[in-house]
Amino acid sequence: MKPRFAEENREKPFENYDEYMKYMFACVNYAVDEYLARMKEVFANEQGGYKNVLYPDLEIAHDVCKDHVSKFLYEDSESKASGELSETEDEEDQDIPSDLMAILGAFASEVSDTKDSDYEDDYEAETITNNLSLHEKLEYAKHRAQITVDGGIELPFYSITQRMEFTEFTTFCFTSAVLSSTQTDYAGIFQVINENSGLTSPTIESAARIYYGKNYSITGAYGEMSRCLEQLKPILNLRVITSMPFSTSVSLDKRVIDFLFGTDPGKLDQDYLRYFKKLTDDKPLDDILANQNVLDAMKISYDGGTRIFSYVGDEGSGRKFFIKKFCREYGLEAIVINCKKLFATDSVFYPVHVLY
Repeated sequence: MKPRFAEENREKPFENYDEYMKYMFACVNYAVDEYLARMKEVFANEQGGYKNVLYPDLEIAHDVCKDHVSKFLYEDSESKASGELSETEDEEDQDIPSDLMAILGAFASEVSDTKDSDYEDDYEAETITNNLSLHEKLEYAKHRAQITVDGGIELPFYSITQRMEFTEFTTFCFTSAVLSSTQTDYAGIFQVINENSGLTSPTIESAARIYYGKNYSITGAYGEMSRCLEQLKPILNLRVITSMPFSTSVSLDKRVIDFLFGTDPGKLDQDYLRYFKKLTDDKPLDDILANQNVLDAMKISYDGGTRIFSYVGDEGSGRKFFIKKFCREYGLEAIVINCKKLFATDSVFYPVHVLY
């Protein structure tokens, strides 16, 4: 079995974005698995029930989660085992002479010993993974992600968490939201975790209950939940209920999903095109329009640390040209914002676009 969260692989980059996301999803799956197991214990010990949660629904949700954990652990072993089974079936269909069987006897024994060794390796690898805390798993994935990015492989999910300076809990909550928004079988899981409130996505509170596990308390988790809410607001369209802010459902819209998994993550969403336009391009500039004194003044100010410039003039006075010329010389890019349209629109439906 290919070892998961193995210490010897800690300094190795992920093979690709898909492998990185599998590790991030596994972090959530392990935590959810433990949380659902505790819910089942409450039922089994007759310590009370959960509002509107039926035990069969809880059992199904737990089975689905355990299946995801098993696939993560044994993905490579299953394909190998499948190949061995196929070969065995082919051999059973043939009549092997007794004298040949005698010769193959020792070899067959060695194969059996090898299989036993493989199973021992699988058990050891599973034990190592299960013994790691959620924090250790998340740190492991984060460490390898940075090595991967340093090696030139893009990881959009990791890029968001770093640019937005997400805390570990915010990263966990965001990962949970990605799962519920992109994989349909998690709808039932989170509906059970939310105690069948009709919510098929994690809330800030339910994510915290999973993240902290037995150590969860409102006093201990309040600071992290509050910070998580503030960190997610700029990129997600959260409908926050002011009287119960931590019951806010965390889900992704198509804009964010396209950035994470689309073929063109840098493409601006159609909802924003009416307000924003890229000003800089590769088209040739007519230097005859340049006022060198203005350009020199811009350069001196910029080199001196100035980052805010104000240009006033009539239409066609060359304001955009000066910006294009300046940006080209400094290797910068610029966009134009139509403030008339932007301020006339209810901005609650358009979270700040800070992914790039």
